[in-house]
Amino acid sequence: MADELDNLTWNGKEWVGAVAIPCFRGVGREFFNPLRDEVLRPWGGYAINAEAAAAEPPEPQSNDPLDVDVLFRDARFLIRFDTGERRRGLPRAQRAAWQQIATRDETVWQDTMAMEQTDYQTQRPVRVKWWKATFGDLPFDRELPQINDLAQLSEHCRPYGIKIHQSVARTADVSMHFMCSWIREGFSVRIRNGKPIAIESTQDSWWPNPERVIQHPTLGSLRMYSNGDVWFGHFRCDPMLEYQRIVEQRAASQQAGLHRDRPRSEMWWNYAHGRFGLYIDVDPPGAEPDPRQFAALQAFSRDESRNLAIILDAVYLRYQQRRQESPRDYFSVEPHLQHPEQLKEMIELINVYVHPPADDGTVRLVFELHCSFQRSMIILWRNGAIERFGKWGDHEPPRK
Repeated sequence: MADELDNLTWNGKEWVGAVAIPCFRGVGREFFNPLRDEVLRPWGGYAINAEAAAAEPPEPQSNDPLDVDVLFRDARFLIRFDTGERRRGLPRAQRAAWQQIATRDETVWQDTMAMEQTDYQTQRPVRVKWWKATFGDLPFDRELPQINDLAQLSEHCRPYGIKIHQSVARTADVSMHFMCSWIREGFSVRIRNGKPIAIESTQDSWWPNPERVIQHPTLGSLRMYSNGDVWFGHFRCDPMLEYQRIVEQRAASQQAGLHRDRPRSEMWWNYAHGRFGLYIDVDPPGAEPDPRQFAALQAFSRDESRNLAIILDAVYLRYQQRRQESPRDYFSVEPHLQHPEQLKEMIELINVYVHPPADDGTVRLVFELHCSFQRSMIILWRNGAIERFGKWGDHEPPRK
């Protein structure tokens, strides 16, 4: 292990190299090449990816010694050390972070896979539900299989790379990125002090160990990174878990017929866990959230049914207006809605933003939705009512 870290190279942004993890040899058999749409289709074609690969012309041999697929054949994986794009020796905390993993041998990876299995079993029911709504009777056993043990899990996911984050408070987090069958961009496992602590979306794995974390009785963990003015967390809004924008994907799949690409579950990571992104802006930077910001979120949730009805009625009226004023091709794939309830397969909530209190003490909430008839929809909310529909930049508070 020491020799491996002594042979790192600088790529202009970070130190990179390769490390061996023998226990991952041969995993991911359902992933011949996870970054390319496979010719295998669940309604015909080859029985397994190995047969599909044998029928394809061989790919040119890569000359890159750090090519992730070349490394994978020898159970080796790309490792990256983030030093803030500064070419300097590896900080002791980063070396120690990897050393803690290496000295645990296979134990850390067994613990990691067990955590992955639990997380997948949490996601699978909701992903299967919306798969059926999108693709009907098309089989999902290869993308969303019933997994009962770690051996089965290892068939459907494979490690792809390792990132050692910049050190914070003399420790450094490690993120191991996995490709998998059930979400296109894969996921990451965060490891701290030699132990897996969380399964994360790929986007969350970009962040280092947060410098500050606070716990809220209803919102849970909120985290802030260095010199930040935003606290990150998650927001529960259970009624919106009945809404998922699938009409375009379903129409495209039906139109393509047997010539369609292999379907995939493209659901957002947070949604599959029953939550939405939460961003609480604070002023000045580094401050804790104002109690009035928490109160605004709690007021919305306390009267959730009424408030969501107001939002959905407004979205429905906006849909009708768009349909009359500027009919486009995408309306041909959508039903002609007669009631806001019919929006369930046309919109989805993505994030909720909380602005700092205004001079009068009120707090604005901003809801970001993705819609089939308007890709990104921003709704500004204050004092129990919609202020207006906004543009993308309105998700951030006006800076003084």
